[in-house]
Amino acid sequence: MKKILFYCFAFLAINCIFASCSSDDDGSAKHSVEAQIASEGTYSGTWTRSDAEDKYSGYISLSATDSSYCSNIRMFCADLSLDNIAVTNIWWSNEGFQFVNQTTDPTFAGRIDENGNLTTSFTITVKEGRQSNTYVYNFVGKKE
Repeated sequence: MKKILFYCFAFLAINCIFASCSSDDDGSAKHSVEAQIASEGTYSGTWTRSDAEDKYSGYISLSATDSSYCSNIRMFCADLSLDNIAVTNIWWSNEGFQFVNQTTDPTFAGRIDENGNLTTSFTITVKEGRQSNTYVYNFVGKKE
């Protein structure tokens, strides 16, 4: 029995010696421009809010910061009294971008596809009198 166990462990050890890891290439050389610069621009489109059936025009603008993978983002819709400015982390994802901010209120996440279409969603809770109402905001727009 000891010989069988010895041979099993020897076989496993030899296999581990010849095992290799995947390439260490992280794909960073795939894009010649940093994500915060390549995604910069104004995305015009429509806003919706969970308590309303209507669609409201507005925009989201992204402007690059000096830091890698960071952009200033402004989400604006006059009809919904929405004017939010924050910093977002942004990175290449497939042929588009993804962005997220989990440090400010509201927290948000979104995606920009390879055709320049931006989608995002976030939730805001507003105290109105003695009652708190939670609204879900959605945006769909295209880069100008």
